[in-house]
Amino acid sequence: MQKDNHFVEIRPRGSQRQYTLEKRQILADDMSCASVEQADAINDARTAFAAECGLPHSRPNEVYRVLGHKAAFINSYEENITDMKTVDALLADRSSLFSSGYEDDRVNRSHLDKLLRQYGEGTQQAYAVCVERAWDKYCSAKKQEQIDKLEQMVRPMYEGTLSALAEYARATRNGMQYYARELRDANENAPDGQEAQALTAQIKQWIPDAVLTENRAVDFYVRYFSAFMSAYREHRRLEKDHKKFEGQYMKRDAEALKQYLERQKCLNEYREFCKEWNERNENTFEMIGEWNDCSNICDAEHLKRSVTAYLKATRGKNVPDMENIKEALQLARHAAKHTAFVFLLICIQKRDCIAARKDGKRDLNLDEVSFPANVYQKEPSEEKQRKARLRLLLDVCELLHDNEETVRENLLYFLKLHGYRIQSEEEAELWKTTLEKYRLMDDPVSLAWRYYENAQKCLQFDPSELYCCEAASPVHIDGFWAMMNNADFARYISGESRQIRISDETIAEYLKEWDSGCPDVTHMKEICLKATENNGRKNIDAWMEKWNAQSKNGEHWLTREMNSDELYSVLMETIIQQRLIKDARDILLKKIDELMP
Repeated sequence: MQKDNHFVEIRPRGSQRQYTLEKRQILADDMSCASVEQADAINDARTAFAAECGLPHSRPNEVYRVLGHKAAFINSYEENITDMKTVDALLADRSSLFSSGYEDDRVNRSHLDKLLRQYGEGTQQAYAVCVERAWDKYCSAKKQEQIDKLEQMVRPMYEGTLSALAEYARATRNGMQYYARELRDANENAPDGQEAQALTAQIKQWIPDAVLTENRAVDFYVRYFSAFMSAYREHRRLEKDHKKFEGQYMKRDAEALKQYLERQKCLNEYREFCKEWNERNENTFEMIGEWNDCSNICDAEHLKRSVTAYLKATRGKNVPDMENIKEALQLARHAAKHTAFVFLLICIQKRDCIAARKDGKRDLNLDEVSFPANVYQKEPSEEKQRKARLRLLLDVCELLHDNEETVRENLLYFLKLHGYRIQSEEEAELWKTTLEKYRLMDDPVSLAWRYYENAQKCLQFDPSELYCCEAASPVHIDGFWAMMNNADFARYISGESRQIRISDETIAEYLKEWDSGCPDVTHMKEICLKATENNGRKNIDAWMEKWNAQSKNGEHWLTREMNSDELYSVLMETIIQQRLIKDARDILLKKIDELMP
């Protein structure tokens, strides 16, 4: 359907002027058609995912409709994400499970429906419309007095000849296209000046009693019959375009599926390992036996600094009781290779003991150390507590010169207690550095970091998914891309600017349309344009005025000025999509907390 003149590009794609010849060749290869087997594999993966979510999946179109936009799906079908396998699939996916192809088809199909309805219902009505259009086009350059004359003298002859030819085509079952080609050949092959005789002879061969006269044959064929065939072919093309939608995939889609399945397999295996490990290992450590002197094991000053940083981050105090800290470390040594984690548990549960107090030292009095009933204290935030605890754990591991296996065991216990949701970018960076340092990146203990990393990569803002750009406009070709790359507007683009406020109702209205499977693009543009009201324009207006002046001087690809409403609508849409992406990412991370045992 995209090959004909009726295709509507509902999301104008970005300019490809930035591609070199080499990149274009690579892109062309990536965009070549996938094999039937590869296409079937992609469809199977999508159907299996829909089934896991408890969604209709018996018919391909049901799957195509629901799995259109990933961020929209996650926001709309949060209640269907009830299993970690589903979460793993969403995290592992980049471009395999979701495709806007069906949406493109449905929007274009609705556009084609309007065009097709102009031809009425059934073959007879369509034929009548084609005849009417042929006559309208034939008379389009005539004056009214000429048209009145032609209506009486020519129209009955032309329509009678056409009607007889159409009846003959139905009788012979050759179709009008066949007779149009025959007349074309007769006209082109006739000697100069004898076209009229050739056309008349050809028509008389089919319809001996045809009313068409020889002096009107060329005019009939060139101006009237050709206009009829133009309308006739359009109607046939519109009917053909209403065939069943089928997903079309490229080589790059097949490669993306391969990578998706590899990531999914890795996440599944690591999750199963961690689940079994958590079931196997206890939550309590016994503190029995003689205490060991730790003075020769680690640097006391280094330990003091680490505990001081932990107290400051979690309690607001930065003065540790070194006697109790040494005692806590001696107790933790009973846990052997889990010393670092048990020391962390003591610091969590005996915070009053490890901080220096004016009323003197407090005894630890511990026969055993268990997981706390409440993982986190009320204050400060869970994000700060988790990061501070991880730093302390890693510091103790380093002080004790723990090897890779020991660090791995302590980190697995940390995850068992705190869960597998990394809560900040700083914590993620700490995990990455640690996993690389101890060569644990390809170990199940990296699961939490992989969850976080995949959550960032599996949901990315894509400017080509915007609807508010007008195709080939200055905003589409150059303007908005330049704005996105302008550091002054980074907070606008990310949706973090306090100067721009978009209500939850507006975002919900956009989401409903975005996830409909056949969005009303006009309505989406209205939503985004309305969102521009009451939002500051001063800074952007100044930049746009400068841009337009440069365009007039020929400094940009197009010399036309940008449309202010279009630019602001695209900006609002960007912010709305960014927020929905963030919400989708938060939902996935929340599901990790809820569903990971």
